[in-house]
Amino acid sequence: MSATIYDSDRIGKIAQIVPKFSELAQPGDTVDLGLMGDPSFPEKYRSSRPSGTVTRVENNGQGRDVHIKLSNGTSKIVSDTTIDPMSVWEFTDASFQNVLERQQPSKAYRGRADPAPAVNVEAIQTKLNTLASKLQQSDDSNVAFRNTVITTLSAVAKEVSELQSAGKYRGSSHATTFCTTLAAEYSGMVNRSDSTYRGTNEAMFSSDSDAESD
Repeated sequence: MSATIYDSDRIGKIAQIVPKFSELAQPGDTVDLGLMGDPSFPEKYRSSRPSGTVTRVENNGQGRDVHIKLSNGTSKIVSDTTIDPMSVWEFTDASFQNVLERQQPSKAYRGRADPAPAVNVEAIQTKLNTLASKLQQSDDSNVAFRNTVITTLSAVAKEVSELQSAGKYRGSSHATTFCTTLAAEYSGMVNRSDSTYRGTNEAMFSSDSDAESD
């Protein structure tokens, strides 16, 4: 048994269990010595397991000491840092139930928690409508700006085309292909939906490229 007392896995589990039990213990709790499932559980405890009542729990500077009055009349002080198989302890079934109840909220306050605030559906809908309106206004502004730019460019293009037609650029090696195309397609550009210009139509730029290549 001594070989398993210092098993790292055993020590790790006891280091989690015993300090927690000591933290929850209160005077009047009944306990049994030894931990069921402990690989070093004393053989003699299987036939006659010592039990007792907690009389006091105190801090010892490094942890807690639990004072236990055993059923045979003797007293025992158990530190929450012990790994002695004959000294570690656990709550009896009846006492453990009391421990669980102590961890529950006071009955006087059960059901009195503040209810979750009601969801104002109308307010949310109003905010959504306002947001949608602002988005639409922004989209309309973008369309108006685009149309203004196209109108301006179209006017310039028409003037250049008219100058060429009037012979102002006779002898020039540069044809006004871009201006002619823009002036011809101006109406379609203004009436075209805004989504058409979102990275999906390259006709205007391809025409410009052709003009440059000329």
